[in-house]
Amino acid sequence: MNRRDFFKKSAEYAGLFVVALMASSVVGLFRAPKNSFALSSLNDRVTLKGKKVSNLLKDKKPVVVHFWGSWCPICRQELSTVEDLSKNEDITLITVAVNSGTNEQLREWMKTRGVDFTVINDMSGILASKAGVNVFPSTLYYGSDGKLKFADSGYTSYAGFLARLELLK
Repeated sequence: MNRRDFFKKSAEYAGLFVVALMASSVVGLFRAPKNSFALSSLNDRVTLKGKKVSNLLKDKKPVVVHFWGSWCPICRQELSTVEDLSKNEDITLITVAVNSGTNEQLREWMKTRGVDFTVINDMSGILASKAGVNVFPSTLYYGSDGKLKFADSGYTSYAGFLARLELLK
């Protein structure tokens, strides 16, 4: 293959990648939760580490609520990305583990995978149901005013999370 053909093929593949990425994002938006889930619905919850969610929400930062399950293969692929996102000091990240066992089982599961982000254990799926989440993972994005701005579902890369966070500004 000569140089010109190589660059032509590379451009075709890059174009297909961009189209696939855009299509995936559009599908994620269509499958996203449609309910207007109030952030205040989490105020009375406690994280796996015993912290009151109401205290986490006092910072007046944008909030990302990420619904996932230990049983979900896509969620497991996204674990390190969510762990990286949890270190972003410009946001408050709260994850909700849905139907993923007892608190002790979930703590052990996370420990064996080397992740330590903030988690609310939704053992029976009640929170997910109230939020209208039926596709995993699903993510709700709230502005610093506490109002839901948008939601999406499906795998999101770290760069994808950052791009969505830019929309909150």
